[in-house]
Amino acid sequence: MRITILKSIIKRRKLEACVGSYFRDSDSELVCELNSEGKEALFGIQREDGVYTIIGKEFVYFSTISGGKKEMTLTDFEHKLQINAATKGKGGNYEFLPRPDEEIWLFNRKTMEIFWNIVLWMLKEKD
Repeated sequence: MRITILKSIIKRRKLEACVGSYFRDSDSELVCELNSEGKEALFGIQREDGVYTIIGKEFVYFSTISGGKKEMTLTDFEHKLQINAATKGKGGNYEFLPRPDEEIWLFNRKTMEIFWNIVLWMLKEKD
C-alpha cells in the first residue's frame, strides 16, 4: 500500500473536514504512541475523553467507553461495517458500531462511510 495514495484518498473523501478536531493522522500523538507499541497505525479519530478508532495497515485499533483497548482485523471491521449499514439503513444512528461486549466509536454515518470506503481500498491493495 502506498501511503501517499492513502493520504490523497483521505483528503479526497474529506475525512478531516467531516470529523474536525477528532481527526488523527500519522503525526498525531495517539498514532505515534500506537506505533511505538509495535502497531502499524495510520489514521483515525479520537474524542476528548480518549475514546478512539484508528485504522492501521492490518488492524483497526480502538478503545471502548469502559477504557478497554482492543483491535480487530481490517477484514473483520469491513464485514461489521457492512452488516451494520445493511441493518440500520439510511436512517440509523451510526455513532457506534455494536459488538457483543463493546462498541467501536464511528462518530457518525458519514465517517462510517469514509472508513468503509478506505478500508475496502486498503483490502483491495493487499491482494
